[in-house]
Amino acid sequence: MRSTMSRIKRLLGNENGFGFAELMMSSTILFLSILAFTSLMSSSLEFMGTTQTKTLGYNLATKAIEDLKDIDYSSVDSSGPDTIIQDGFTFTRNITVIEIDNSSPADGIMDVKKVTIDLSWDKPFSGTYSAVTYLNPYGAVESVPSSPADIVAPDLQVTSPSGIGTISGVVDLSITANDIYGIEKIVIYIDDVLTQTDTQHPISPGSTVSSYSWNTTQISDGIHTVYAKAYDEAGNIGTSQSIGFLIVNSPSNDSVSPTAPGAFNSRRSYTIMDQPTNKIDLAWTASSDNIGVSWYRIERWSVGGDLLLKTRLTTSLSSVDIVASETTIYWYKAIAIDGSGNESPPSNWAEPDDIQSPSTPTNLYTIEKTGNYIYFQWDAAIDDGTITKYHIHDNGTHLQNVTPTTPTVSATISYGGGNKEWSLTIIAEDDLGFQSNDSIPITWSSY
Repeated sequence: MRSTMSRIKRLLGNENGFGFAELMMSSTILFLSILAFTSLMSSSLEFMGTTQTKTLGYNLATKAIEDLKDIDYSSVDSSGPDTIIQDGFTFTRNITVIEIDNSSPADGIMDVKKVTIDLSWDKPFSGTYSAVTYLNPYGAVESVPSSPADIVAPDLQVTSPSGIGTISGVVDLSITANDIYGIEKIVIYIDDVLTQTDTQHPISPGSTVSSYSWNTTQISDGIHTVYAKAYDEAGNIGTSQSIGFLIVNSPSNDSVSPTAPGAFNSRRSYTIMDQPTNKIDLAWTASSDNIGVSWYRIERWSVGGDLLLKTRLTTSLSSVDIVASETTIYWYKAIAIDGSGNESPPSNWAEPDDIQSPSTPTNLYTIEKTGNYIYFQWDAAIDDGTITKYHIHDNGTHLQNVTPTTPTVSATISYGGGNKEWSLTIIAEDDLGFQSNDSIPITWSSY
């Protein structure tokens, strides 16, 4: 992992010592940690998602009901409100117990307890969930709900057209939605305006396809966005990714294509604590064209070479792609488009970003000890990027950096004489700042 501490020390000009630099470093880390916490809270919807929180609330409530079945009936009583913190989310819990005369006819003896566990939360969104069971002195007699509640929103995407290239005339928009219990309706938006509400499908589990005949001649040429929302019977709402389409119904006589975008690169974003995120930062240099570049299309490709449908149109020279997880890897390329719809050759491929730390340096051994010098070497580390330096430490204290060579790396340490117990370790660092684990130490005594 990256060494945030060492980077801040280097910025303060004091990698080895302690004092003002350390104080400034601690203050910097505290300030950045507060920023990171604020950022995490503001983006929790994006990273955690409403579905995860709902599912967690359901699991906590039903698990609590199951646990109560193993507790002595007489000891179950109302309690709360109290606080539960689980997986980074904070829940408020109330347990309500009502005694019921279950005899028929009633005999005045309260022999059943209705136990309700209510969970509520307000971040990253407001929600509630309740689970109910009925207990008697002999155990649970009934549990409600008898089947899991539908708390999962539909999944959907714009499946046609692909958003790659220009469109014109009348095109068929297709939206594919999936839900475990069935879709009630699908709503299509064009340029954020509700365009069609489709309720003509039988509500049944599985996949549902909604179509719309889009007459693009009725709107202006340029980029127009399409997305959809799907509703299930439980009221859960799923929203597709917004797809940009380039409409060209009135092409000019221009037939000259732009030049290819240059220096296209991708880099994964990291938190202040050096944890990878699911955001990929993309950047490139401008193309040129005889009448001017209007848009850039960004294409995401799988490592296996399949063009994915989630492509983007942008007018800037940078973009951010939100991917499935912090470990998902894609290839990217960019294509410039002018106002007539002429496309440039593709840019260079942006290779998958570096998400791995270098391997631990191995086979560290002493070559020679002469006077106040020690000569030693080790086998070069391996990395998916480029090794840029090796850090030499003695008993955890940084001594010096060494430029990489292959297949082995050597170094010379000088010392001022005297008695000392040495314990040298090596750490490899790559071009993105990822660092390896410490090597196995080499030790000796200078007496």
